[in-house]
Amino acid sequence: MKKQRPFVLIEILIAIALLALCLIPICSAPFRQYVKQIESLRKIELERISDLAYRDFLIYLAEHETFDSLPLSKKQAKQSIFGPYTIVLGKEKTTLCNAKVSYFIKKPKKPENHAMLRIEIEVDEKLSPSFYDLFIEKKPSTKHG
Repeated sequence: MKKQRPFVLIEILIAIALLALCLIPICSAPFRQYVKQIESLRKIELERISDLAYRDFLIYLAEHETFDSLPLSKKQAKQSIFGPYTIVLGKEKTTLCNAKVSYFIKKPKKPENHAMLRIEIEVDEKLSPSFYDLFIEKKPSTKHG
């Protein structure tokens, strides 16, 4: 009868290493999916912040700008910084960001009391800026006599 020899430590280590190599693809797929979801949520949050900055800009525009003080070309575009806005991704991942808003009259209309205001909002360098076109009308001056 042949004598059975016990497993050698190196054989056990090789078996464990092979098992670990087989488990890597199974374990890494959910991690990659998690990272994609976090990036998707970050993009949605930045778009939300862009919308908030647009709202804040409209309030600023109504309070501080007049029709005649708006820049007439992209070269003369005015810039303002709004924020900070909070980005919350998960329980511990919170960051602050500002929104850079540039605005100018896109094409002055022939009737002097109408114009199209181009608003560009940049929240993150990695994300392309958001563009808004706002049709504005000059308020008629009220003369009391």
